Amino acid sequence: MFSCYDANTSDEHTQVLDLHEPESSLSVLLRLLHDPPAPPVQYLREPIGEIVSTQLPVRYDLATAIPLPVLRLLLCLADKYALDAAVLESLAAHLLAHAPQDALTVYEMSLALGDMPYVVSESSQYLLPLAWYSETRSRAFHCRGLSQRPPLQTFRVKALQDILLREELFPHGESQHSRSPDTAI
Repeated sequence: MFSCYDANTSDEHTQVLDLHEPESSLSVLLRLLHDPPAPPVQYLREPIGEIVSTQLPVRYDLATAIPLPVLRLLLCLADKYALDAAVLESLAAHLLAHAPQDALTVYEMSLALGDMPYVVSESSQYLLPLAWYSETRSRAFHCRGLSQRPPLQTFRVKALQDILLREELFPHGESQHSRSPDTAI
């Protein structure tokens, strides 16, 4: 929305944009536009010298992430005013940083925005079974979240089965040696 501004207009035809937001929200929005937040700091995996191919999720230092209440406001403003994709990616990384500690909130926020499938998928890894949450908390978990979770879990189970079926469980013929009756199990 803000990238549509035409700088070539003359002073006679000044472009005016009315924003119906409280002053606090406008100051946050202007700060977000002029100084987009950097992504949170990632934890380094050990060993540093070795290149490790891993499928483990990226973990962030929570001290460098934007707090969830502020992040909720920033994401609503970014969605409402259609901010740049780079800003949204940075905010998504900040949201994902909170997934290990508050997975249900992150999952709900990413579902509510609708255009964060990566955050939905990553945060769902940290979700506990729904019975473990309080009744008020599980009621707040809307139907859309419940309908999207089983396909994610089914996909993960299928992927794990595929990995296990392709994995050589007994490498180098270990299962082929003959056991003598006096061999202890």
